Amino acid sequence: MSHWLQGPAAEKGLWNGYAVRLLDGTTYRLLPKGDLGQTYRLAANQYGPSEWLLVRSVAAFCLYTQSVVAYTEGPFSIGEKAMVKALMQADP
Repeated sequence: MSHWLQGPAAEKGLWNGYAVRLLDGTTYRLLPKGDLGQTYRLAANQYGPSEWLLVRSVAAFCLYTQSVVAYTEGPFSIGEKAMVKALMQADP
């Protein structure tokens, strides 16, 4: 990969004609303040619901410019595959 990064294609951020994207995702907890409870669900386990909301987010970064080119977030119940599909559709 380091050889590719030093080549002429890296100047355009392309690999075989495709823009190279790096994906990163995370899950975080929020307190149910304001209208957040309407958008995200309360976390639950074998003991019942908790007081936290679970949120999942995924971002796509351009390898060449290192900038975020697409971002999506949603309730924890949304699968990662669906979020990656949404990122691919939003990528310019």
